[in-house]
Amino acid sequence: MDLGLLWRSAALQGGLVALVFVLLVLAPLPAEFFREYGVLTGPTTWVICSAATGRILRLGAATTILAALVSGILAAALGVLLTHTVGLVIAVLAFGAVCGLRGRSVA
Repeated sequence: MDLGLLWRSAALQGGLVALVFVLLVLAPLPAEFFREYGVLTGPTTWVICSAATGRILRLGAATTILAALVSGILAAALGVLLTHTVGLVIAVLAFGAVCGLRGRSVA
């Protein structure tokens, strides 16, 4: 387990998701946008931020895809069962954990 990579990838993923969140809140979008399209914008944002995190940290495609998939499914499940915020926080940590476990695989 690479703890440094775990925390760097979690921090970067969380920071990128937070940045997109702030940009969406500041955008002149009606409240209905989030109710109607949140189910699309959330996962799309997660995938884009995951790809950016993988690219910036040179994680490798397999690690990036696995981390995005595992943490994205976890975020969705916890978002439905608990709250959106709890789901996101745990998903960011899960993203980091997968990256820390797999390391910088080249494949």
